Amino acid sequence: DPVSTLQQLADEQLIKEVAPSFGITVTPQEIDDALLYTASTGNATGNLSDNATGRYLTESEFKTWYSQRLKDSGLSDAEYRDMTGTALLAFRLQQYLSQMIAPTADQVHLNVIVLANSADAAKAKLRIQQGENFTAVAMEVSLDIQSKDLGGDAGWLPPGILPYDSTIFALGVGQVSDAIPVNPSLPSTSQYLLFMVSEKASGRVIDDSAMQVLQQRALANWILQEAPSHSIIVNYDFNNAANQAWIDWQLSKLGR
Repeated sequence: DPVSTLQQLADEQLIKEVAPSFGITVTPQEIDDALLYTASTGNATGNLSDNATGRYLTESEFKTWYSQRLKDSGLSDAEYRDMTGTALLAFRLQQYLSQMIAPTADQVHLNVIVLANSADAAKAKLRIQQGENFTAVAMEVSLDIQSKDLGGDAGWLPPGILPYDSTIFALGVGQVSDAIPVNPSLPSTSQYLLFMVSEKASGRVIDDSAMQVLQQRALANWILQEAPSHSIIVNYDFNNAANQAWIDWQLSKLGR
């Protein structure tokens, strides 16, 4: 998929350029250690003292492993080392960002209704506009098995949990959002969401489950916030079928 691949390349370049400003770097020796660790444990990141096998490969065994990796990937030594170094930078930046998350944040108490299509969402929204209670409608029609029996109650959420922050945090208490497609690129086949904020709080302590999600998404959320401040130019025509055909042909030659 050229779109996701180009996005990954842009994200990796962003990490390379900005990570040193946080004091996060990777030395050639650390790349050597990471490759040895991966060869010995099958784990691409972590602490070398966590070697589950209890034994590192000999120099000969490592060279055999590494040669096979280069052959399988089609990458040069420099390219493979660069890929490994970037993975280490991303891992360390993720750890750093997750530790920097504040324990409190402005939050909303959110309710949600999940509908199969835009028509069902419009019907549900109309019922609420005509006076029916949001929670009652959610219990009757929502497809979300986790929140349906709770009237669509999704709990207290800080920014960064759902990809709809601009909509959710703009709502007033008791206000219902417009129907939002889960997959905006395919709106005709997408499920749809209706949101309602029942409460708002400033500086509320983030609960453990939400904090865990924020820590897991720390790097992804940072990239979303950081990327707009950089100039990212992609020289690729996504509407050109010949481009995709050429990519498919190249991948077919690699047996992928």
